[in-house]
Amino acid sequence: MTTSSAVMLVPVKAPRVADYEAAITQLQRAFASSTDADTRRVAAGWTVMKANEADGKGNVIYVHVLQPTVSGVDYRPSMWMDRLIQDLPLEVLDKYRDALAGPASLLSLSPLAVMSDMPARPVPAPGDGTGPPDAGAAVPAAPPSPVKRPGGPSE
Repeated sequence: MTTSSAVMLVPVKAPRVADYEAAITQLQRAFASSTDADTRRVAAGWTVMKANEADGKGNVIYVHVLQPTVSGVDYRPSMWMDRLIQDLPLEVLDKYRDALAGPASLLSLSPLAVMSDMPARPVPAPGDGTGPPDAGAAVPAAPPSPVKRPGGPSE
């Protein structure tokens, strides 16, 4: 990880959701029972969420929220299963891998705005001369004229 926050999007085949969730639950149990301080730090910043919406192919999307991340850590669940669960039945790992609909997408995140805080500096408006020109910017249209509504106040 190169940033302190990341998300991992994992597409899972809809008929295999139970297999994926069983593996993640076993991994959660292993993290929670670990006494290793470094492992506990990784676990403290790792939350797995299930999206309510499917992707365009009908796959269920699991969102692994990693915040804060631990520098240099590989967050692949299968790697952690191998590392933390010594007696993991091979079929659990096989079912986990078979449940995946495709590769995970790992997105390292950089903060842009905390919406409850005032910005540290004003953001220049496009074309106000304080930033680079926006060559593709459209010329703003004139404001629309007021709409006269029947029965409304007369001018």
